[in-house]
Amino acid sequence: LEHLSNAVAVIPGVRLIVPERNLGFGEGCNLAFGQCTAEFVLLLNPDARIDPHHIAILVEALKSDPGLAGVSPKTFWDATQRFLLPSAFPQTPLVMLAMTLAQRAPGLTKWAASRYLRKMQGDMATSGPYPISFLVGAVMLLRRSAVLAAGGLFDPAYFMFYEDSDLSLRLRRAGYKLGIVPRAEAVHEYRHKSYKAPMMADTCQIYFAKNFPLFYRLTGQ
Repeated sequence: LEHLSNAVAVIPGVRLIVPERNLGFGEGCNLAFGQCTAEFVLLLNPDARIDPHHIAILVEALKSDPGLAGVSPKTFWDATQRFLLPSAFPQTPLVMLAMTLAQRAPGLTKWAASRYLRKMQGDMATSGPYPISFLVGAVMLLRRSAVLAAGGLFDPAYFMFYEDSDLSLRLRRAGYKLGIVPRAEAVHEYRHKSYKAPMMADTCQIYFAKNFPLFYRLTGQ
């Protein structure tokens, strides 16, 4: 913390906020969001990187379309850009059922995956932004007024995971659009650790119980 404080102290306009306890990803973002006044707010994971030029491209996209609530860049898994991360899967009952049934129909699953890959390649080849249903919280630029109209940034019920899905759903239900801007690029060196799986399962339950209660009950949680 001392090294971080010293590094931040020499950067103009940067303020370090240190809570008394680990609030989790969502509440940590909420804390910073509540203490700034900018109309455009960038959320960035500690394992993600984006340079100012590409942030400016995201800002340009939001300025050009008032109906856009949030945008993300084209995101790679590695700095050499060998691996392009796919767009977020829609967190909906239909997709949840499809992913469950996919285990029983490998042929159909392979066809659907190749079809999705072709679509993503076509989308990424455009100048954008192109519409998407859900954004990933690792790198996203949000419009403050849209976030407030949708009830605020992240629901504190989520310690980590699914808070971005919940926000995406609320923004679209409030009448706003979400998009990916292929001209902007970032790197998210995500690594899945075993301890994350139970947390993801728990927050998945919270998400579906809150947003799709009938589906949640009919499927026995």
